[in-house]
Amino acid sequence: MDLTAKERQGRGLDALAAALRPYIEARMAAAIEGHNWVALYEAKESDRRGRPFKLNLADPRLLMQMIRYERVAFTDIDASQRAWLEELIQAANRAAHTTEISQRQADRALDTVMLLAESLQLDVPILVDLRLADEPVRQPEEPVTVPRRAVVDEPADGGDAEQVEEYRLHLRRQSRSRSRRLAVLGR
Repeated sequence: MDLTAKERQGRGLDALAAALRPYIEARMAAAIEGHNWVALYEAKESDRRGRPFKLNLADPRLLMQMIRYERVAFTDIDASQRAWLEELIQAANRAAHTTEISQRQADRALDTVMLLAESLQLDVPILVDLRLADEPVRQPEEPVTVPRRAVVDEPADGGDAEQVEEYRLHLRRQSRSRSRRLAVLGR
């Protein structure tokens, strides 16, 4: 039985939560030094929310919010990791409040989960299975060699529009590839 996009995303976020839990427990225990960090966090959140709060360490949204907003314990989280956390929190909220999500939305969320997991050096092996479930096997592309020149919006003399489009596609691929490499390296 094939999983829906919403189920794939949910399983990916649950797998991320399982990997984040020991990471968060270690960081919070170190930041609070010997005190019961769960009780202190619950008390702080109860005060902030104005109602009793019970911590659920299996909830991926809550765990991501802890990393995103508890800067005392998670001092080394950089801007790109915070952006990924914010994107995943919103993706989880969208999935929780709609009946279905698109394959594209699920793929993007799972991609972001993989980027975050790699940047935090977490081991989440199920993600590969979930991410590749619907992807066709792709043949490696031949590199496009394009001479350095100015990008032209439209060929001025009605020239080769296909060549201009190929060049634009090459630039987009190169830009995405470079940003992902830099993000994984934490730059």
